Amino acid sequence: MGIGTDGLKGAAKGGVYVTLVVSMSVNSYAWIFDESFGWQDFLLNVSADLVKAAISLAFGYFAAKKVAAFSGMVVVGNMIGFVVGLSVGVAVSKVTWSDVTQFAEETVRAYKEAVEAIMNPPEFLAAQTRKVGDFAYCALDAAGSIVVEALERELESRVSGFLRRLSPLNIR
Repeated sequence: MGIGTDGLKGAAKGGVYVTLVVSMSVNSYAWIFDESFGWQDFLLNVSADLVKAAISLAFGYFAAKKVAAFSGMVVVGNMIGFVVGLSVGVAVSKVTWSDVTQFAEETVRAYKEAVEAIMNPPEFLAAQTRKVGDFAYCALDAAGSIVVEALERELESRVSGFLRRLSPLNIR
């Protein structure tokens, strides 16, 4: 690994090459020996590994560049970039395809809602008004029940206090 921006670029390039070689080797092994593992699975896994590597390398590169720029110590910047890239890589490796699918579905749903809102503003505003009304009703209902409970406790406390004051007269 070199020093400076060119060294960071070289390290990132080497990291992508290592990821490509390791990912292709592991997935080739799975493709050869696993009956249910097909060509699509091979391409899917290799591309996912490359995307994850690119994300972690980008974070590491920019962290190293910023630390080196602010501190003036390139070696410290490279070390921090390595740690950041490794941490992001570990975090990104925990992302599964079901997470990506769920994110994509939610994004498409939000996009469709946005398009519907743009195409039909009066209906969108009416729906939002209903949501705000429902929220206000729920909030007022919860606040009302809290106030009623507080009033019950206060009333009980005052009545108990009054009865205690009358206690010496034996009135109950």
